[in-house]
Amino acid sequence: MKGRGILAMVCLLLGAGTVSAACDEVGYIATFYVAEGKERAFEEAIVKLAVKVMEVEEGAILYAPYKGEQGRYYMMERYRNLEARNVHATAPEVLELFGPVSETLSAPVDVEAVSAVCAP
Repeated sequence: MKGRGILAMVCLLLGAGTVSAACDEVGYIATFYVAEGKERAFEEAIVKLAVKVMEVEEGAILYAPYKGEQGRYYMMERYRNLEARNVHATAPEVLELFGPVSETLSAPVDVEAVSAVCAP
């Protein structure tokens, strides 16, 4: 998928541009280190993965890939609650899509768990 296609997918996943989150929302920010020359394969694989997550994971609000610099890519993930985040990637049709993603990586994925910031 070309850059414009990925951008369109990200825009579709972002929806109306919500600037706040429900207090029980949680997520992950994952950093992927893609091997030189494997960027296109990674982008195709990660977009397929993102589409499938949004199709089959009821608790997923956002699962959107972004491109950074120097072979780094990011996945911005939002889930309705901790239970939905814990269910992430348990569906067989999602699990099978991680293989093609991992085949393009030059280092392990860094995953940081995050939670919504809410006013007291």
